[in-house]
Amino acid sequence: MDARKLQQLLSQDEGASLDFKQEFYKIYAGDPEAKERQKHELIKDILSLANGNASVAGETAYLIIGASNEFNAAGNRDLHDTSVSRLPDSVALLGMVNAFCEPPLNELQCHTVDIEGKQLFIIAIPFSPHLHELTKRLQTPSQTYSKYVTLVRHNESVEIASAKERAAILKLKQTKLAEMENPPFLVGGIVGFALGFMVGGIAPFQLTEDEDLNREIGPYVGGVVGGVLGQTIGASHHLKYRFQKKYPDRFLFLERIWFLTITLGGYILLSLIKESFKKIWRKITFSKR
Repeated sequence: MDARKLQQLLSQDEGASLDFKQEFYKIYAGDPEAKERQKHELIKDILSLANGNASVAGETAYLIIGASNEFNAAGNRDLHDTSVSRLPDSVALLGMVNAFCEPPLNELQCHTVDIEGKQLFIIAIPFSPHLHELTKRLQTPSQTYSKYVTLVRHNESVEIASAKERAAILKLKQTKLAEMENPPFLVGGIVGFALGFMVGGIAPFQLTEDEDLNREIGPYVGGVVGGVLGQTIGASHHLKYRFQKKYPDRFLFLERIWFLTITLGGYILLSLIKESFKKIWRKITFSKR
């Protein structure tokens, strides 16, 4: 998380994947009851962001501490320094949340970012393909939530999901996971078609000097190349997804690097095949003389 990304988030409205708090929860307060209720409030907010709702399935969610949840007259958010507060690390925070839910969250990412002379605390909740249900009762300062319920966000509010809503969100999450882990068949089809078209005689990928032969063998060569490159795309997509999951703030950057690498790799592969066919064709034509 950098200042530029934080500025982008600060300019957005609160929603199902974004929540702002002026100050950190008083989970280290002296009063045991107040401390427990503040801890439960924090857990409630994180789990509701992790579950999201049907409109944000697949997105990284953010809980930003040190920013007002409303815009001021100038159209900005008032910022508050969190450096004076005692803040947990990601390991302690993850353990705190996972003690109250099933299945457990895989990870939470905590960042401190300095902006306009103030330090803000950001909790990033990476995409989870699961719905996380409460396994214990939560008693927040304003409401009590019984165990076995699933908390979701509707705009700025946290609510208990109905059975129908749980099913819809879970289905979308699983669909999103499948899309992220496996490239769509359409991509392989387009790539295979494009490669077959190019190697079929379109410059600069003409395989031989014999145009009739090019038209005859081009589609077959294109199919082979498309299959090889399709497998490569599938394997590299898994690797790309792992990096995007680890570095969600660099999602688009990694997507572009992956696309450029695949494009360059396909061009090099076609060039090598073209030169190989030309050598083979020269040997065949030379042996016939």
